[in-house]
Amino acid sequence: MTQLQSALYTGKVYHRRLQPTEHAFSYRVLFWYIDLAELESGQLNALLNGRRWWSPTRFHRKHYLGDANESLLRAVERAVMAHTGQPLCGPVRMLTQPTYWGYHFNPVSIYFCFDETGARVETVVAEVTNTPWGERHTYVLPRPSHTKGHHWSVDFDKAFHVSPFMPLDQSYRWHFQEPGAVLANRLTNQMAGETVFEAGMQLHRHPLTAHERSRQLRRAPAMTVKTTAAIYFEALRLALKRVPFYSHPQPNTRSH
Repeated sequence: MTQLQSALYTGKVYHRRLQPTEHAFSYRVLFWYIDLAELESGQLNALLNGRRWWSPTRFHRKHYLGDANESLLRAVERAVMAHTGQPLCGPVRMLTQPTYWGYHFNPVSIYFCFDETGARVETVVAEVTNTPWGERHTYVLPRPSHTKGHHWSVDFDKAFHVSPFMPLDQSYRWHFQEPGAVLANRLTNQMAGETVFEAGMQLHRHPLTAHERSRQLRRAPAMTVKTTAAIYFEALRLALKRVPFYSHPQPNTRSH
């Protein structure tokens, strides 16, 4: 049996706020790394959706990029084409959280678009969702052509209201690493030439098998619920620290 390209990643996600008030936290996480070709061929049905009606995880197309009536792979390709003018030439693999026990929320789903060899990431598509508004925004981030090795960074403007404790007039620098045995990405927020916030993930890869799926779900049985609860708990801590509050601006109309 051919080994799946899809996998599981476990580790931690951390946030560190530097200005105007210091605040930091980290949480243990479980991510699914899904090869979209394997998803659409049905190879992942039993692993993602289980074999019984009460399976803890489900994949629902409507929760992801583009029209729910078209394939997710096609939706990613359209987003990349619209931004770069270039079609996809290799596999696309998505780092995400599926629906747990009927509840879905993803702060960010990251689509790694590889070259024809499947070894080098050419473009990253980041689909960001905010709460409580439930809005989604897509950033398409081509890899700079001069980069070598397995690490690179991309600078771009913030175009989407995510946190009411962070203004919109900021820019991002996202440091990426090609997914392998370890996956470590880091995002920094820049404002007036200074780094005011950073967030990142430090993850380790596991094969996506029935045994590993069961083992990891015992450790993290309701990841989306935990994620949402953590967001609101940390928001309460920020409010108690009297961190400035920024109201939601006009509805999001921009896409990158």
